[in-house]
Amino acid sequence: MKRFIFAAIAVLFASCTSNSEIGITLDGVGPVEIGMNIADVPQSVEGLYDKIEVVTTEGYYDDFMDEEIPTYNTYNFMLGEDKVFYIIPYDDGTIGTISVTGSSLSYGGIHPGMSCREALATESKLYAFGYYGSCEFYCCFRHGDSPIDILFNIMGGDAISQSGSAKLFDMPFTDDWYELDFEPSDFTEEAVITEITISK
Repeated sequence: MKRFIFAAIAVLFASCTSNSEIGITLDGVGPVEIGMNIADVPQSVEGLYDKIEVVTTEGYYDDFMDEEIPTYNTYNFMLGEDKVFYIIPYDDGTIGTISVTGSSLSYGGIHPGMSCREALATESKLYAFGYYGSCEFYCCFRHGDSPIDILFNIMGGDAISQSGSAKLFDMPFTDDWYELDFEPSDFTEEAVITEITISK
């Protein structure tokens, strides 16, 4: 009987956690950290998320990448109707990346939903690597030496103005981070931060 009571208490603590210091760190978001198994993540954390919704994407063939994409699960961490962050774990359940989409969390003074023009005014820097005119191109804001990427929708022409596109095309091909000298006018007024990704 005592063993049952202790087991019930352990389940209670595992299913609901509170955290007075909730935020984005190099390790993750609150108690949800890179390297954990998704099965060990609390079902709720007071002030951060109150439920986890699992969405299954059936496997398909990716014509662009010329490869089979196996079935996978996306774990959406919800606070009410708002998705705060999501995780697509590895096949063994290990968390490799946490993607923050909720505006309540910020890093380096930048949060999802923030204008890219405003983000330029923070201490974070805009970096890119690859070649803009090819499929091998990546661009994001970064804060200091942190490996956390602050993303916006660069593809489709909704975020970068004509002057910004000209700067990207003039950028030399590089396989290392290249700091871009962007001004507010190099982003469109509609350009916003879409998510902040934490990985190691």
